[in-house]
Amino acid sequence: MFEKTVKICTKFLCLLLAVVMVAGCSGDSDKTDKGSGKDRPTNTTTANGVNPEEFRGTTVVYATWKDPYKNEDGKVIDKFKKKYGIDVKIDMVPQDTYVQEVAAKIVAGNSPDVFFDNCFFPASLAVLQPLEAMKLDTNDDIWDQGMFEMSTFGGKPFLANTVGNIWAEVDCLFYNKKIFKDNNITTPEEYYEAGKWNFAALTKAMTDVKNAGYIGGYIDVQSLLASTGSGFYNFKDGKFSNGVNEKTTAVITQISQWVSDGLIKDPREYNLLNNFIKGNCGIAITNAYGMKATGYFADMNPNDIGFTYIPKFDDNTNAYTTGLFRGWGLVKGAKNPVAAGIFLRYYLDVSNYDLDSAFINKDAQNFFFKLTSGVDTNEKNPYMLLGITQLCSEKVSDYTGISGMAPGQVSTQISSISPKITNNANVVNQEIEKNLKALGLN
Repeated sequence: MFEKTVKICTKFLCLLLAVVMVAGCSGDSDKTDKGSGKDRPTNTTTANGVNPEEFRGTTVVYATWKDPYKNEDGKVIDKFKKKYGIDVKIDMVPQDTYVQEVAAKIVAGNSPDVFFDNCFFPASLAVLQPLEAMKLDTNDDIWDQGMFEMSTFGGKPFLANTVGNIWAEVDCLFYNKKIFKDNNITTPEEYYEAGKWNFAALTKAMTDVKNAGYIGGYIDVQSLLASTGSGFYNFKDGKFSNGVNEKTTAVITQISQWVSDGLIKDPREYNLLNNFIKGNCGIAITNAYGMKATGYFADMNPNDIGFTYIPKFDDNTNAYTTGLFRGWGLVKGAKNPVAAGIFLRYYLDVSNYDLDSAFINKDAQNFFFKLTSGVDTNEKNPYMLLGITQLCSEKVSDYTGISGMAPGQVSTQISSISPKITNNANVVNQEIEKNLKALGLN
């Protein structure tokens, strides 16, 4: 989960990645892969000619900071091991230095197999190899074809995801039902159902909440920007470019105005989501992890948690589906790539999860899949600042923090950093080319 983002020790990372780029793409890639449907016998050859039985007794190493046995995937991993006879070793690494830790393991010859990309792209490309060594059946309907396309470089995809899976945390808006009901305030859901759900309505809702004695809202700046189709960087056809436009400035200025009006706290402060968790805040725009039983709001009364879509900027602007840039990849030097593919096909299949226990309540479960099912990556506008800033020795707050300035300063500040954004985009593109060259893909 995306509990927090902090700056990677960039100099150390760069040193490691320089070594990693020349690491070989090892593993038993001449064997076969792809897990099958839940009820298919393990000795049945799959569409890509893979017989999972050949990998019985082997081990897949999954690098993650999230202990599966404290979350809903622990039981799925156990079922996978029982079904296929393939062991899964969980390699626990810190989230805030994840790419750095994986890079160090590659250098030391201890590569894990499975990489969990949680907004680390494009920095993550330095530790990944193409998915082809997994021998996935990429025509299987379960796969998010948009993710394959977005992560394709040199003609080869580097990341996989499934459509509507339990980890597809699209962003949305949460609200405290009790605050709205007790104070007879029109809810975000009511605005949405009336076709009046835009930034103006959001401003009215947060103002009413503030007047009732609470904090109006919590806003994830990246989420709100991306939901309007704007941001600081564009990513298209495998290249990054300066994405600043009038909408970028307008959205950041609006957030700044909310801060100035006392409707939200300065986004440069930390742990602001806690205000919502403690019942002191009316609205929270964040990712759908808040709907999970083990998620952000696990300690709240689930009956107090409402949810709906992020509002449109105005009636003339489409609201884009957005969220964390998330996928799963194969680490350079992976020792069991085909079995890793069998594992991912099973692990990312939502039908293997106990959905009734995974969410705070049935309403959350239904809305989560309404929000995520049928939306592939091509139809989303995910945010990627974390991975970019890791490559450019910066922090995400260098960008999102602009929203904490006075509204009149926002336009000038964004204009002043525009040349740096253009330069950073060129740096990132050069790093991508360097990684592809090391893999013989350019």
